[in-house]
Amino acid sequence: MPLRSTMLTLLSTAALALVGCAAEVPAPTEQLSTDGPAFTGPPPSLTLDRMSYVAVGDSNVARRQWRFAIVATLRNDAAEVLYPATCDGRTPMVNLGSYSSGSAYEPVDACVGLAGIELQPYAVRVDTISIVGPSIFDGKTGVGYGALSGTLALSYTLATCTDVDRCRAGIVSATSGPFTVTALP
Repeated sequence: MPLRSTMLTLLSTAALALVGCAAEVPAPTEQLSTDGPAFTGPPPSLTLDRMSYVAVGDSNVARRQWRFAIVATLRNDAAEVLYPATCDGRTPMVNLGSYSSGSAYEPVDACVGLAGIELQPYAVRVDTISIVGPSIFDGKTGVGYGALSGTLALSYTLATCTDVDRCRAGIVSATSGPFTVTALP
């Protein structure tokens, strides 16, 4: 809705209130937000290539980490363009939630959600995501924090505007079903 039209609606509403008129003013049909349009479509879906993964550990390193790869398929089921949060403008940021104790694979990102990827209405995006953990280590012992095996879920944060960090009204999440990770010794 253009600013002029919005201002006229606000002024006419204020004028009716001042004269004590009991007439009801119709609600605007469009939700306005200074930080992007509200998401109104069906939620996007996120599916994975498997229900279980095996994490393989590095050998002969002081701070040993385990790795596995996920092929994730993100489907935009809405008539709106969605923008996945990214750190580099090319690769979506992902979150890994644990169904049990804290996971060693939960990413520790220190970046601002940037734009760079557009997921057009009804489009599909396939990403191969390398998962590495633990992300955090004890400073004295060098032992990593978190469980290496367990049940997790992968999620993306998407928005209806390109500045994902400031697009609070248009934030939507896509979360996979649960999957298991087994770490080899």
